Amino acid sequence: MFLKKSFTLTELMIGMVIFLVFVLTITGLMFFGQNSLLRNNNFLDSLQSSRNGIDRLVKELKLSRFEKIAISGTGESAAADTIITFQIPINDFDGTLSVSSGEIVWGDGDTSGRWISYYVDNKMLLRESYSSVAASSKDVVIVARNIENILFSRDSNGEKLIEVDIFMTDGVSRSFIVSPKN
Repeated sequence: MFLKKSFTLTELMIGMVIFLVFVLTITGLMFFGQNSLLRNNNFLDSLQSSRNGIDRLVKELKLSRFEKIAISGTGESAAADTIITFQIPINDFDGTLSVSSGEIVWGDGDTSGRWISYYVDNKMLLRESYSSVAASSKDVVIVARNIENILFSRDSNGEKLIEVDIFMTDGVSRSFIVSPKN
């Protein structure tokens, strides 16, 4: 008579534990990879959103005259503040913020036009716009999210330049210099 060799209960239990550890390790690695991918995608989306908001601020700031730019707020130093307000002309603009018809028109007495402010509130870069005639009806738009702070300063050398420093909540910061119209 031949006896069949088979596994004992102890051997089966050890094999199942080893298999379970292997499966849990693979599952954990998959979850870690998925979470890492999701975090990276969120970071890139945040960075792209901030870049789009900053590009919009720069394009509009370049349309303004240096004399029509006011910097205010409470910055970290006396040289930099957190709110910028400026005026753009009253012309019709196409989607790229380029003048689509004729000369730039600033309005009666060179005072009307569209006033725009940029500032950070609740970790969002906000764009507030209003006409000088109806300053009570302001349009506020969220331009970018995950912004910790933004600082604006005029060039200390007397040049007609505006320096913008933006700090994101994830530690990324950007600085750039804008030259408005003369």
